[in-house]
Amino acid sequence: MKLRLLFTKLSIMKTILLTVLLLTIWFLNPIQAQVEVQTNVVKTAQLQEDFKILKQALMELHPALYRYSTKAAIEIAFDELENTFSKDLTTQQVFIELSKFTAKIKCGHTYTNFWNQTNEVKELIHNKADKLPFTFDLINNRMFVTRNASEIKNLEKGIEVTSINGHSIETIIETLLPIMRGDGSNDAQRIYDLQLSAVGKYEAFDIYFALFFPPTKEGYDLTFENLKTGKTFNTIVKTVSRKERYEILKQDYTDFSTKPADLWQFEIINENVAKIYIGSFVTWEMDFDWKGFLKERFRIIKAKNIKNVILDIRGNGGGADEVYIHLAKYLVQKKVKFEMPPSLSKYTIVSKNLRPYLTTWDNKYFDISKKVKSFGDGFYEHKKLNIPMYLPKRRTAYNGQVYFLCNAANSSATYLLTKYIKQYNWATIVGQTTGGNQRGITGGRLFFMTLPNSKIEIDIPLISAPIDYNIPDAGIEPDIVVERSVEDMINGIDTEVEAVLKMINSNKKTN
Repeated sequence: MKLRLLFTKLSIMKTILLTVLLLTIWFLNPIQAQVEVQTNVVKTAQLQEDFKILKQALMELHPALYRYSTKAAIEIAFDELENTFSKDLTTQQVFIELSKFTAKIKCGHTYTNFWNQTNEVKELIHNKADKLPFTFDLINNRMFVTRNASEIKNLEKGIEVTSINGHSIETIIETLLPIMRGDGSNDAQRIYDLQLSAVGKYEAFDIYFALFFPPTKEGYDLTFENLKTGKTFNTIVKTVSRKERYEILKQDYTDFSTKPADLWQFEIINENVAKIYIGSFVTWEMDFDWKGFLKERFRIIKAKNIKNVILDIRGNGGGADEVYIHLAKYLVQKKVKFEMPPSLSKYTIVSKNLRPYLTTWDNKYFDISKKVKSFGDGFYEHKKLNIPMYLPKRRTAYNGQVYFLCNAANSSATYLLTKYIKQYNWATIVGQTTGGNQRGITGGRLFFMTLPNSKIEIDIPLISAPIDYNIPDAGIEPDIVVERSVEDMINGIDTEVEAVLKMINSNKKTN
């Protein structure tokens, strides 16, 4: 009993001494102590293991590894990543290097997916209070405030941000652009995705900016210019978390959209024009009947005999293919046969050693050997994924003039919708070049690979189409190009909608 009591006293004394020591270190050098506590270091041997697993997975599974980059260029990228992983790195550094690497593949569905990261990574990078306290648009590589969540009251819509912590906006864009995902040489989507709307859970600028341009203890030192007055001013703004900024904007701006369902809107502009805005195809996160929405809106348009419809998908990055297929039913004027290109994969059965690191929504994807046939050149064609699809002309099809608004955000499913509208001439396309790429995009099925040591997740697409190098390495060009206007943005004018209204009025006068 006495012996046990002695050990208990010694344990208490050790605990007290250790606590005093840690507090002494903290007060003598609080910054250094904080860094030591917060830093997550991934050892070289662990990084090398992660690298081998990642390389094997991409080589075996990715169907478009060399679509937009040559085999030699990808090999160089692998070598550079392996060399970078030859020393200990923090989790933040690993995240940056993996993001740089995946961007070199130039595949819009291959990236360190913000939504799929582990909680550890999200706490270290995504959820930190190191974000700018305002939203912004980028027009011609210039940054303009759209909504203000800071304590600085004169940050009105249209105020231009010319520098952040001494770095010009052009320098910031040039630094971040090589880390942005996109398809091929089409940089339009990459630049568009560097804008900040505060809508949704994550955005690229919030994730990457603070990693490359961290705030000071006080926050961010910004230089602004008021284009209306011509005056410039400097101020320091305090950083916020994404959640904090969201709550402020939701309270201060009545038109701030907060859910995917909010991004489906309908407006009758005048007796001759109606506008349908579809800002998201992410129907699995919606709690409303989107099919019913379309049915009712086109019923109203028909009942009111509205001759022109503006179908607006600007800012919509995609989602479920089902949406564009269903929407097309309201646009077809005659029976359409969708000729589907071959759907190709690089594997038949996933290697056993890779399986522990891969997840997906359908475990049948791990073994597709009975559902594919050899296509040649190391590819396998899915037997039932390229069956032609027919869209008959329906009684509910709209017979008026459709103007389709698109921009660089449109990739994946919204890219495909724009592609078919262009191909079958369902509408007059107005706006800017889309995201995506005419040489083909990946998607449809994905594996989510979480590396065992760094715990960072990377999306790996499983399906692609054959590549035709005679097709332009670019997005879809609109029939009528309308560039964004700084002046219109400042004055609250929708440049593209105004351009369409002028066309409608002009056609009305002509007829």
